[in-house]
Amino acid sequence: MLDFSEIKDKDGQSFENLICSLLSLLGYKILKGPGIGQDRGADIIVEESVGNFDNGYRWLVSCKHYTGSVGQGKDGADARKLTEFRCHGFMFFYSSSITESLQQSLSEVAKNSGAGLEIYNGFQISNLLLTNVKCYPLLHQFFPVSSMPFFNTLFRPGEDYCDHCGPYRSHPAFFVFSQGANGKIDTMLVCCDCIALFMPNYPYIEKEYSYYQIRDCYY
Repeated sequence: MLDFSEIKDKDGQSFENLICSLLSLLGYKILKGPGIGQDRGADIIVEESVGNFDNGYRWLVSCKHYTGSVGQGKDGADARKLTEFRCHGFMFFYSSSITESLQQSLSEVAKNSGAGLEIYNGFQISNLLLTNVKCYPLLHQFFPVSSMPFFNTLFRPGEDYCDHCGPYRSHPAFFVFSQGANGKIDTMLVCCDCIALFMPNYPYIEKEYSYYQIRDCYY
């Protein structure tokens, strides 16, 4: 599991930015992103394409970044906020765990208001990040230490050449991840010369992909 203590901010802004970026990469349309100051109970608002909703299904997103378990005194669901922000469901993200009483409270409000409800704790957020290859750049941005053991399992020791043009031109500067429909993760080391030629064509091979730079370009 990722170590959420690496996200150090007193106002929760970085955690909200993580969740906003994660939802965007997962295909949600961001209608309202994180902001500084009072948010009137709406950290983030996103829209999901759903067949029965002409304008999309809108989620009211709450983000709470605490070191201990989150209980009813620290969070809750308010059905009036759905009307205020024209949303259809609640989505809650917690960097830690939540108490059973809070989970029951959220479920009751959602049930009584006919709203959708999705709850993600730290373990489930970690799972979303680690199993969706297009989210891998977020691991390096927000979890540079605790994500390294995971990435070390993907590196190939002793190989230091571009998988696209071979070992005779330049050293690889980018690590490319791809993921097919079967969920298998493939990796490539790509040099600076090839990244500009290689990546624009990558979306056409029907795989999710992402990449990040592992060293400066030099020749």
